[in-house]
Amino acid sequence: MLIGHPENKIKTFQPNINLFLLVQVKLQTNQKSMYKLSLYLAAGILLFLGSCAALRHGDMSLISLGMPKETVIKRIGKPNMVVMAQSTEEGPLEVYEYMPVERNSYTETVERRPVWVYFLNGEVIEWGPGEDWQIDNAFTKRMLERYHKRRGHR
Repeated sequence: MLIGHPENKIKTFQPNINLFLLVQVKLQTNQKSMYKLSLYLAAGILLFLGSCAALRHGDMSLISLGMPKETVIKRIGKPNMVVMAQSTEEGPLEVYEYMPVERNSYTETVERRPVWVYFLNGEVIEWGPGEDWQIDNAFTKRMLERYHKRRGHR
């Protein structure tokens, strides 16, 4: 066997090429794994941040009477739905529905109950449990009477 023979050089370098290909495949596999890990990490962070926002969503302790609608939305988030919007003599009356998650301490269950926030002229005038009603003049009249009664007692 001659040392300078071309067949010997090919045989000598073949394991190095295989080693190079193996390292390249390993690096590509590691890059794919890192990519997947990055995706899972980003998804986890988004879920965590989303759950923090959900904990605030509908927390009625963060609002108060007379608070502007924009501040309510900044503090507890956008409503699940706008129940109604109606023009009155005193100005526009709007009702927003929030669905906060509550834990029942007696049954240890998690419940979602609607809470309605009432705005007159863009300010909170009342909030409480959501009702099942149809919009009519009698309801609007009762709502405005309660509002005027509260304002008269200040």
